[in-house]
Amino acid sequence: MKIIEKTCAFFTFGCKVNQYETQLIREAFLKKGFVETRKNPAYCIVNGCSVTLNADRKCRLLIRSLRKKNPQAKIIVTGCYAQNRFDSAQLRKAADYVVSQDKKAFLMPEQVDAKTKAFRKYRAEAAAKEVSFLRRMKLLHKRVNVIFEGKADGWWRGYSKIT
Repeated sequence: MKIIEKTCAFFTFGCKVNQYETQLIREAFLKKGFVETRKNPAYCIVNGCSVTLNADRKCRLLIRSLRKKNPQAKIIVTGCYAQNRFDSAQLRKAADYVVSQDKKAFLMPEQVDAKTKAFRKYRAEAAAKEVSFLRRMKLLHKRVNVIFEGKADGWWRGYSKIT
């Protein structure tokens, strides 16, 4: 399959806010000379939802199918799905670039190329670290508990404690 460099496809799951944000990202890409197409796009931008398990599953399946159908495409995942699954090894394997909710406004075409190269390197390093960490935890037979403390100003703080 031949990929044309300045092509993109947008996929949105979830609420009207996600649809609006995808439209803003779409307009930014189109202003930079990109052409929107579903046939062999160079960039696939997925604005995912993670409110329900079904929405979560649909996002995961779409990302996998995009990677399978078009392995050369750069897959960019954003939205609450990316926020909630940021540390997921499956997401890091399938996506080239994961944009958290607070960084979504900075998702512009000129940044995508440089950041996908950097993210691929990060993804490989992080996956190796995660496997190493999980092996150590398994060997130690330790449990990790998340403890929340109330603060005077009404905010809660959470931290992990190995027991």
